Amino acid sequence: MRNKYFTGRSIILDEINTEFTIHDNSSFSQILTGTGGVGKTQLALEYAYNCGFEYDVVWWIEAEDPKMIIEGYRGFAYKMGFIERDVEDSEIILSSVNSWTSQNRKWLFIFDNAETLEQVYDYLPIHPQGHIIITSRNTNWNEFGKVLEIDVFSELEAPIFMRKRTKLQDESGLDTLLVELGHLPLALEQASAYIINNCITYSEYKDLFDKFRIEILKKYPPLKYNYSVATTWVVSLDKIHDESSRQLLDILAFLYADSVDIQFFTTVSEHLDNPLSDKVNNVLEFNEIICKLKEYSLIKCSSNKISIHRLLQEVIQMSTDSKKWIGFLVNLVYDHLDYEFEDKKSWMTYKDMVDQIYSIANHGNRHKIEIGKVSFLYHQLGSFFNMVLNDFKRAESMYLEALKIREEIFGIYSKDTIITKNNLAGLYKDQGRYAEAEELYLSSIAICEAIFGAKGKLLLTLKDNLAQLYQVVGKYETARRLLIEVIDIKTSFYGSESSFVATSKGNLGVILTTLGEYEKAEILLIESLEIESNATGTQNENTASIFDALANVYTKLGKYNLAEKYFKDSLYIRRTIFTSEHYDVAISLNNLATFYMEMHCFNEAEPLLYESLDISKKILSMDPCEIATTYNNLGKVLTETGEYENAMKMLEKSIKLKKEYMEEEHIDFSASYTNLGNLYMSLEEYDLAEPFFKDAFKIREKILGTKHPETINSINNLGVLYNAQMKFDKAEPLLVQALDYTKDVFGDEHKDTIESYYSLSVFYLQTKRQKEGIELLFKAIKLSKKVLGEEHETTIMINDYIRSSVLPYAKIVF
Repeated sequence: MRNKYFTGRSIILDEINTEFTIHDNSSFSQILTGTGGVGKTQLALEYAYNCGFEYDVVWWIEAEDPKMIIEGYRGFAYKMGFIERDVEDSEIILSSVNSWTSQNRKWLFIFDNAETLEQVYDYLPIHPQGHIIITSRNTNWNEFGKVLEIDVFSELEAPIFMRKRTKLQDESGLDTLLVELGHLPLALEQASAYIINNCITYSEYKDLFDKFRIEILKKYPPLKYNYSVATTWVVSLDKIHDESSRQLLDILAFLYADSVDIQFFTTVSEHLDNPLSDKVNNVLEFNEIICKLKEYSLIKCSSNKISIHRLLQEVIQMSTDSKKWIGFLVNLVYDHLDYEFEDKKSWMTYKDMVDQIYSIANHGNRHKIEIGKVSFLYHQLGSFFNMVLNDFKRAESMYLEALKIREEIFGIYSKDTIITKNNLAGLYKDQGRYAEAEELYLSSIAICEAIFGAKGKLLLTLKDNLAQLYQVVGKYETARRLLIEVIDIKTSFYGSESSFVATSKGNLGVILTTLGEYEKAEILLIESLEIESNATGTQNENTASIFDALANVYTKLGKYNLAEKYFKDSLYIRRTIFTSEHYDVAISLNNLATFYMEMHCFNEAEPLLYESLDISKKILSMDPCEIATTYNNLGKVLTETGEYENAMKMLEKSIKLKKEYMEEEHIDFSASYTNLGNLYMSLEEYDLAEPFFKDAFKIREKILGTKHPETINSINNLGVLYNAQMKFDKAEPLLVQALDYTKDVFGDEHKDTIESYYSLSVFYLQTKRQKEGIELLFKAIKLSKKVLGEEHETTIMINDYIRSSVLPYAKIVF
């Protein structure tokens, strides 16, 4: 009887029909193969109903064994009048059928559920002149006809079938259920029948399946089908007698269903049980096992990757010792699969195993087997997603799972629990979730102080990390005090040459740079670099971070050649140890671009920023604050190169992200406000520039203090603005103040001081104070040539001003 709920499969039906049409006047056979429950029988039945009118005879034959084939032939021969009803002699029956099929065309025989070609070959028509369809789980039929491998429903077909079958209006939970059932037609039919009979929703069935999946898979066969999902696959599993093949299936039952890299087995082969271990190490024998399982449609294999249906995994788990295999696999990956953060080769191996490790951890967690080791697997996965793949969303879920287990099993005072909290806090910091990060750090510090005392390494690491958080949110003095305390304790207990001390010194150096204490910062960073280099060498992330920090200091100190060298060295290290699309590579590109912007080398900066932005967009869950910084820097560069419309778009994107992820007066807003002010200055829209310059100054003065270089820059910007607006009484005191403060902080031989001399000189010349203006301008160009060089943008800018605005009116030689 035709299945009124038959859905989709139009491409396969068309392919079957096309092949038979091509061979309309000759014999042709097509074999529909695939795993149990995939719908082979229904597909053959649908073809018979669709195209049966093209044949004089269509006959259906159950083909599970030769006796059933003979019985099918017997019915056909009697129906056609070749034999009497009571004839049971198989030779007579076969002879009559073979005689007819060799002399007639326009017939279709369908042999349903044949085991293998060898088993049924002697019972298939000899010299046939018509068409044959065979359905079989076995794939080895190429010698007999064209093999069509039938897969599960597509993502389009599965929901259409469920809607047609159940007629439910409420579709909530349908997509999740389809994924859980792996789009297997038999499983969907079984689910539909249960939903209809029990008047429940998709979500309610999913809940029942989660709780009672074994019972559901074993029982409740759909109407007009004799077998449940479990029974259907057990038939195929019972054909596998080789012990190594069963071992492979038992392991596959607990791995990631969609893609198991064969490398997984070769990597851990020496730790597998025999006979599988020996066969994995012999390529020919391992290929033979895989071919046999493929032959029975239990697995698929393509490009050295094995896939297995997730419901077949469930069925195998019912029939094997799950505790034994889960325990074995958890210990296997715990003992033998790990990665070193500085070893890129170990990442690649681990990355290929991530899905398998995650699947194994989930099974261990679900069955509460080796649960302590399971928590370690989740923790390691979290660190890998966080630090190597920059997939913050998956990293968070791994850390939370590890934390949940560790708090339940080991308690909140466990060192392992605190380590996971520390890593989770670091993840939140990188995502801009500062309040959540601070809460985790503070609670962990309180526990550590109570348990380990003031000198514990874990406690001091937590305080280091908390100080970095305070630096990010602009609490610089709090961060400074905390790090000084940490350095004193570390030095006291671990010695001044310990790499443990170097970390804190480097962090303090960064904070002192932010606070404008450059000489002190340089000393600390050089000390940190020497200690780190002696301990671990120079080609690592810690060294790259110190190079960045030193480069920032040298930029502020006017040592530009050194600054450029260290920024480039940092980028080189990160490109070497990370993939090209890594979070830290994007940051290094941004850092080098920022340096070139400071040097007014905007053409060099622009491609670096676009590369950084491109990487950032490809990285899952990239810190939005870092992306905002890149947008801000691009806005500045595009302003300088005259692309004002694009510059405005970039700066607006930057501010939008910052407002979404930062507190209202975060220091980073001052950079975007300054760049917007400069953009409006370039457009000569001075009234629009003023509020942005004022907001930037307000934030910088409050957080950094009046004599910080960034604050001085804001004072100078306001002075230049008022000069352009011809508000000279407001401009002069600001420009004088900016120059005085800059000289106090940097001395004369610094780019910021030179530019302050230039700004004030322009003011004097515009207000007709020629002597003072020319004197300062002369000083500015002389210093610029000496400190920055003839080709520097600042030197060129001053020279251009002299040629255009001074030389035409006075004979002055510079």
